[in-house]
Amino acid sequence: MRYNYNSKRKNVEMEDKMKKTSLKEVTKNISLSPLAKFSEQGNIKILKTSSIENGKIIEEKLEKGETDKDIEKYFLKKDDIIFQAKGNKFEAVLIDKDYENLLSVQSYFNISVIKELVNPMYLCWYLNNRISKQHFEKNSSAATVKSITRNVLESIEIILPTLDKQNEIAELVSKFYIEKEKTLEYLEKKELLINEKIIESIREEE
Repeated sequence: MRYNYNSKRKNVEMEDKMKKTSLKEVTKNISLSPLAKFSEQGNIKILKTSSIENGKIIEEKLEKGETDKDIEKYFLKKDDIIFQAKGNKFEAVLIDKDYENLLSVQSYFNISVIKELVNPMYLCWYLNNRISKQHFEKNSSAATVKSITRNVLESIEIILPTLDKQNEIAELVSKFYIEKEKTLEYLEKKELLINEKIIESIREEE
């Protein structure tokens, strides 16, 4: 049997370009936001689970809050990732722009990434993929409200292709999300139109 050295060399090259690591190794910090009390007069924006729809932050649904402590260093920044670790689903959401004085509630872990190692959009996509979801489900608590610990999140295996490949994947994912958003908007408008037509037809029968 002839041994294929070229095939072996290609496999080794692929392994060199794509390494496996843990989330902890590609992040600066994984933390919880400090507590802030809800207040209509506050200058802090508080992100809750209801502030997110279809993986995007709905700015109008952010709550206002306040605190007498110095928490500036905890405010979320563009390209941070929040990860819902408590509730009915485990979901990562990318902070895709700069918000003023933004905190998340403590059902989220805040993830600050090392951009020299990982593209934030790629990492967010990776945490939301089917294999990662299975990992979180398997390692969640058995309580009525599911939750995972910081250790479970930190230890999840991350497959890291080259940064160029990560950027390519991130661009593809970004374009898909834009297309998905437009499709949902179209379907919502179509549903409204259909409902209006049904109502008109019912009235004509009266």
